[in-house]
Amino acid sequence: MLVALTEMETRGMAASAAAGLNYTWKDEVTKFKVGPVDFQDLKDADIAGRYLTWTIIQDHYDSIYVLNLDNGKTERLTTDKTHKYNPVIADTIQGPMVLWIQSNELHGSDIWGYNLKSKEKKKLVDGGSSSLTGPVGNGNYLAWVDHYKVQVLNLTSGESEEIEEGSNPQLGKGRLIYLYRSDEIRAYDLGSKSEDHFYGASFPHDYSFNGKYILLKTKLRENQGYVELNATTPSEKGIVLQKDSPYKLSKVFTGLSYGLWVEKEEEDKAKVTGVDLLHKESFSIPLEATYNHVLGLSGDTLIYLNKGGFIVKRTIIPPSTRADRNSEPIHVVMDGVEVPLRTAPISLNNSTYVEFRSLFERMGFGIKWDNKTRQITGTKGNLVIKLTIGKKEMVVNGKVIKTDHAPVTRGGTTYVPLRLIGEAADRNISWNGAKQTVYISLKDTKDTLYNEDGTIRYHGGLVGGIREGYGTQYNENGRVFYEGEWKNDKMDGEGKMYYLFADELFFEGTMRDGKQAEGIEYYPGGGLRYKGSYNGALHWEGQEVVLNLKTREYLIVEISQGRREGKAIWYYANDEVKIEGDFADDRFINGTLYDPEGNMLYQGGFDEWGKPLKN
Repeated sequence: MLVALTEMETRGMAASAAAGLNYTWKDEVTKFKVGPVDFQDLKDADIAGRYLTWTIIQDHYDSIYVLNLDNGKTERLTTDKTHKYNPVIADTIQGPMVLWIQSNELHGSDIWGYNLKSKEKKKLVDGGSSSLTGPVGNGNYLAWVDHYKVQVLNLTSGESEEIEEGSNPQLGKGRLIYLYRSDEIRAYDLGSKSEDHFYGASFPHDYSFNGKYILLKTKLRENQGYVELNATTPSEKGIVLQKDSPYKLSKVFTGLSYGLWVEKEEEDKAKVTGVDLLHKESFSIPLEATYNHVLGLSGDTLIYLNKGGFIVKRTIIPPSTRADRNSEPIHVVMDGVEVPLRTAPISLNNSTYVEFRSLFERMGFGIKWDNKTRQITGTKGNLVIKLTIGKKEMVVNGKVIKTDHAPVTRGGTTYVPLRLIGEAADRNISWNGAKQTVYISLKDTKDTLYNEDGTIRYHGGLVGGIREGYGTQYNENGRVFYEGEWKNDKMDGEGKMYYLFADELFFEGTMRDGKQAEGIEYYPGGGLRYKGSYNGALHWEGQEVVLNLKTREYLIVEISQGRREGKAIWYYANDEVKIEGDFADDRFINGTLYDPEGNMLYQGGFDEWGKPLKN
């Protein structure tokens, strides 16, 4: 299995969403094969760092294998006759490890690990009769799901912690990301023990997390989209990379500075889209491979299997202006749209300088360059701005204004201080350090407020810049968030709230001091989700409808002081009653069970798993 690389390589080019920029690529075809299995059967593969792991069935039981992507060496990690699931590579404080779920004699499952450095295999988490799922590891931590609750283990102290209800945990740089109740992404800082909710993560379906960035797939009925989130700033909106496209089976990956989403096309073909996580743009990656054979990212290298079953390493080569992959670049956003710059902005003396031509053109200025006097002239209507290389002054309509900074040239390119130009054009200029972004926006008016990126934030009643009376608040993606009554700059009175990524009603009712007080919530599409009162963000006293998106079954249950407790009815997808009775501790405690045709099957108590008690 250990064979040297061939000399064969191929090259290609793909256009990005940014005008005039192209991402190229280079393939390195190896003689490494995923054995000893026919590559057409490859499933459940995972990549991290320089390792690839997978599961195959041998003698009716599962075997775990791992391959070193640097030298092609393959190891079989397990030979025991047990069932194993979901092998993953974990870069832990104890060294690189392969983690997997393994069935036990109590009809539950445990988490096992194989240390690729020490060659030691051992049980890491004893699940007993519980069915554990979703093991992941990074740094000093392991995470998994037990009985719908996310759990974390500190590898150094051996202490474990139950976080809360959730699924699909992912770890990176001391942060835990997980899906809460199937409709919200949350982050948990393992050091400070603090929790954050992500703004801009509506309708999550799948995601990948690299320690800083989250590449999120959203799904709303028959449509899907892809969003990039920054885990260090969960309150910031996500960057929408694609929206409202027809739903397809797909998977997402994140590397160091790139991400991917892979969609399954006809005849099992893979359609691959790359994402530059630093520059927030997507680009097509042409690939001759089936859906299952696109394995993921090793660092920033795409790993896939070619038609012959050999592992191929595809290196993504960015445009020259995107060549620095080690730091977040400076972005310039005007009126909600990023300004495409020919060269990246630079920072001099705590001031941001940008290539002058791109900025002037985006702001609608005509440009004139006098090579003799080394002077730039920008003209827009009656406004004329003049700047001279090396001079700390700006001439606006003939008036000389002294400045702290002067235009400069670097590598044959002329750069101008961004703030000077913005202010001369009567624009607001603001800096967001977390996003490494400079925003140029219109100034507020008597009835309109703007976001820092220039998009409309609010339109309606204003008293001294404070929202008062009736008005409409907009999300940063331009959709309506709230329309209704305001008092002292807060939502207060009757109003309506809408979903972030769809023009659909989420809530209507009474607001108090900026929060929902009493009313009705809806699912996307209009179905009732909750009716009653609130305590902060909690459903407090009322009735809730819990919908299972996969089975289309639904539960109607009373809410008492924030808990699902009281009378409840669980319906089949055909609207026939499945169970009716008393509900507490997130389960039926007693009641009557029916089949889909309405025939009674059981009447009595239910155990802690929600199953009928044995007679």
